[in-house]
Amino acid sequence: AAMMEADVIVVAVLPQIVSVVAENIKKHAKEDALVISIAAGVTIATLERFLGGNRKIVRVMPNTMGQVANGHSAVKLNGNVDDNEKAFVDAFLGALGQVMYLDEDKFAEFTAYSCSGPMWIYLMADALVDAGVYAGFSRAQAKEITIKNLLGVAMILDETGVTPKSRVDEMCSPGGVTIEGFKSLQENGFTYAVMESVNAAVQKSKKIQEENKMDFQILAKGIALAGCAIGAGCSLIAGIGPGIGEGNAVAKALEAIGRQPECKGDVTSTMLL
Repeated sequence: AAMMEADVIVVAVLPQIVSVVAENIKKHAKEDALVISIAAGVTIATLERFLGGNRKIVRVMPNTMGQVANGHSAVKLNGNVDDNEKAFVDAFLGALGQVMYLDEDKFAEFTAYSCSGPMWIYLMADALVDAGVYAGFSRAQAKEITIKNLLGVAMILDETGVTPKSRVDEMCSPGGVTIEGFKSLQENGFTYAVMESVNAAVQKSKKIQEENKMDFQILAKGIALAGCAIGAGCSLIAGIGPGIGEGNAVAKALEAIGRQPECKGDVTSTMLL
């Protein structure tokens, strides 16, 4: 079976069935296989409890901006992962964007601030397009202007290292057009609204994390587990879950580091009854 030969196993399943997947890994995978989990809310300690304390485990919280090779993935390694395996993780996840190593007690905040973060940008972009239409531009023109402004701002902040506030101050000339727009935003509580919105998301994420501290041994009934083995330089990567397959983020990451995904069929095909 592909899992028996795999050097790396990517687990992309709902947290409720991690215990089932872990049991298959324990039975069929090599002892020194690197296990990369993107199962939301499942801690390193939980994975070690299911897989055994000697397993090499990586916990990842990915970002949807990986679709365009941008955005951070939060990563935590357990103590069994060596430098060569860390280098593989860097290359593998680096193909999807940036890698940020964090303690697990920051994963809830990361989920709300980074993973949900694009929502605030999308919403601001949408509001700017509407504002452009209200100002007299066509929707297509307003969208084009908004997109280029967003890209330009991101490039300036990324390439120069200046703070956003310093650029705002530079643009707001005394008694000018820009300071008038800035004044209106602040009078309507723009900064406060954004900070409160982010904080609400953070609190929700923390609440969910606490709720997820459940007994993962509860088995989901009637779920078929499927996987796809993916060829890679480590010799073989096995993947478990709907997040694995040609054309998705995992496959794209492998392609970006020069590995061609090759579906080998089911790694496991276990029906719980």
